[in-house]
Amino acid sequence: MRRSIMILSCLALSACGPKSNFHDYTTPERAARSFIEAGRVGDTSSVRQSVVAAERESCGNVDYKDLGEYSITLDRLIEGERAVVIMASGKLQTPLACRMEQGEWKVSIRGTLECMQKQMEDLMASAPR
Repeated sequence: MRRSIMILSCLALSACGPKSNFHDYTTPERAARSFIEAGRVGDTSSVRQSVVAAERESCGNVDYKDLGEYSITLDRLIEGERAVVIMASGKLQTPLACRMEQGEWKVSIRGTLECMQKQMEDLMASAPR
């Protein structure tokens, strides 16, 4: 009986896991920070909450645990409902696409991948031949 209680207690504690302390979707920059901070602590529920609704179920594992100091700046606002922010950490600069959804900004994984692809195409086009 004690063994069963211990096993159940361990399972309950492991399900708790670390939780993100940052949940702010008032600006594209803050939505991106909410997404990144949830990824830093492995809070899958908060990661999904930070992503646009249509992409929540397909949102895989987001891991920012090894990310050091970073900054987030607004790169461009598109038609008032879409934005691209830049997450910079050291020499790395990564775009994150955001979209307004029901009065809150959320990260779009699909939009982010499109931005990253465009970034790579631009780098390839500007490379010396």
